[in-house]
Amino acid sequence: MSKIKKLFKIFVLSSIIFLSYNSYSQKKIASELLEYGVILNKPKGFKLIDNDKLNYLQHFFTSLDKRKHNLLPTYYLQNRDSSVMILIESWNYLVRKPDILTPYWINSNNISLNHLRNHRDTISPTKFFGASELKKTNADWIAEFTRYFGTDNTFGQYKYNRSFIFHKNDQIFLEVTVLFNESSKTEIEKVAKSTKNLFQFKQKPQVPPRSIENNLKKYATELDKSLLQDSLTTIWNKGKIYQLQYLFWGEDFAIKKDDVIISVKYPINDKWPYFNNIDNQKVDTTFRPQQWAIANNVYKKFLILAKKKVEKRAIEDVNKLNADEAYLFDFTHDRGDEYRGEYKDCKVLLMHKRNIGSVLVKYYYKPNNRTKADKVMKDTWGKIAFKDQSYFDSLNGVIYPF
Repeated sequence: MSKIKKLFKIFVLSSIIFLSYNSYSQKKIASELLEYGVILNKPKGFKLIDNDKLNYLQHFFTSLDKRKHNLLPTYYLQNRDSSVMILIESWNYLVRKPDILTPYWINSNNISLNHLRNHRDTISPTKFFGASELKKTNADWIAEFTRYFGTDNTFGQYKYNRSFIFHKNDQIFLEVTVLFNESSKTEIEKVAKSTKNLFQFKQKPQVPPRSIENNLKKYATELDKSLLQDSLTTIWNKGKIYQLQYLFWGEDFAIKKDDVIISVKYPINDKWPYFNNIDNQKVDTTFRPQQWAIANNVYKKFLILAKKKVEKRAIEDVNKLNADEAYLFDFTHDRGDEYRGEYKDCKVLLMHKRNIGSVLVKYYYKPNNRTKADKVMKDTWGKIAFKDQSYFDSLNGVIYPF
């Protein structure tokens, strides 16, 4: 297994100045990264070092919850006077097959945001770059933040940092931490500005795209056949993750109708109780009822994104979706972060079926076309829905929520 396929954690040590380094090492590093579509733009005046020449040095720090953590270097960048060190951590996308210890809903794409949540200093702001700022890198999203290392660490003279996460869906993500000492702390903003262009990404997804038909089957939903002819190429809407609601971001398939794009997303819920999903056993929803209740309410977190008021749909409308609850709200992307580069506004339908899962349907429209979005929503209401109750009854309880 190549080194890039392992969990990479990278630390830069100030005392390491005189290291043997040659063009072969640089080509080797470039080749390893390129396997996952990553091109490193080495900053001028920095030396790129492979930590295997240092017998994999590691250092330690204490997190907010008082636990000890280690940083195991793979590569790092060091400037001439060692006043700035750039740490690069990398995780490639792994196809996870469900087993007794691995719940079926685990998705490697979610790990990058978990890193952001767990590593950031919550006192300092977290910045996501808009879609227009990602054109040079071709990343799907980039976040800038300050990482928490506490005071009990082995970082020596490096007291300051600025960190980044670069994410490429179904491919790889990299966590970059730039360390500064007292003499270089005045350069933090300047270096941070250039760091967001540290990588360029080529399209090298590690899994083939799932077809609309496969998505409908996997998530127990149905789509009127009349809409299939209007399907678009699925994209990951590059840009910001609003209020850290990662599962609102992206899409599983999209349809264009009368200049309105209907973008569908299945937000995977990791709060469902664990159960053995290997032996096709009946799911016992009476076991751990409190956990089932928590899981059945997770979808409501998306309502925090509503631009104005949230509308809870009447039961007769909900029944047409074969759902138990449904909400409508408006959402707006920031300027420079438009969906597909041109759609800023959308109406969002959030529907939920108890003990099964949730679906986000976004109706994107151009300026002054809100009435057109309303009409498309009305005309297609119920054409994107959960399967009817007879389907679920036929499974005799052998179905797993998502």
